[in-house]
Amino acid sequence: LRAWRLAELLDAGMPLPAALSLSHHHLSFDEQIAVELGCETGTLGPALRKATTRRYDLDQMLQAMLAKFYYLFFVTFVIAAIVTFLMLKIVPVFAVMFEEFGLELPAATQLIVVFADWFSRAWYVNVPLTLATFFVLAIATLLYIGWLPPDIPILGRFWRRADGAAVMRTLAAAVRQQRPLVGTIAMLSQLYPKSGIRSRLRRALADIDRGTDWCESLRRAGLIKAADAAVLGAAQRVGNLPWALDEMADSSLRRLTYRLCAALNLLFPAALLAIGFCVMMIVVGLFLPLIELIQGLA
Repeated sequence: LRAWRLAELLDAGMPLPAALSLSHHHLSFDEQIAVELGCETGTLGPALRKATTRRYDLDQMLQAMLAKFYYLFFVTFVIAAIVTFLMLKIVPVFAVMFEEFGLELPAATQLIVVFADWFSRAWYVNVPLTLATFFVLAIATLLYIGWLPPDIPILGRFWRRADGAAVMRTLAAAVRQQRPLVGTIAMLSQLYPKSGIRSRLRRALADIDRGTDWCESLRRAGLIKAADAAVLGAAQRVGNLPWALDEMADSSLRRLTYRLCAALNLLFPAALLAIGFCVMMIVVGLFLPLIELIQGLA
């Protein structure tokens, strides 16, 4: 139905960006950029082809991170449910048995009981923590099924490399068409889908108007790194700027993917170790009373 509505709007002569919006097609930021700037620069076909492939690795990494998050969440949820059952049904029986035989619960068991009692009374801690956890779970679910773009404001700063890559790809297309770089940056400052990036582009444009080189202006605006600016400046001097812009855009996305992969490989085992340590403490705290009871009766 949305495709049918889109075809009707296009047949009526409406521009593609407006037709996509009115037909309720939810596009990612890359796809929005491809449509807006592709129509503006006359490179709609190549822009759309790149938009469907250039962030594949990044999206795959995001899916892997969300899958790991789901795993940790459900493991923690099951552990919390089991501990709640033990605190309500098993530990009180231990306490009564030890009291009848004149014995004292082990220190590890007492520590678990004290912590569980404190956590049950500290509503000002567990209620906000529970709400925050389920809020993050809802955001992760929307990201995983694709109903929410990964460039949401909460995570926007982590995707700035992707935004810089999109800017460099657009500048590469402009250079190939012999369009002025300053005019392309001005166009980006008006059409880019993210307001934060538009403000950075306007800041870069103001620096260019004051006489600063465009590479340095983009670096000061936080859209490219110093190494990218050095490579682009050298490429401009030798005449292969379009190739360098495309290569630096790909390199930015690769570096972002590698860093996310490294963070995932470090944090996920650390989280598993933390959960394993908690499980060990709970098991020890519930197993020691049996040993103490057997020894006391003997």
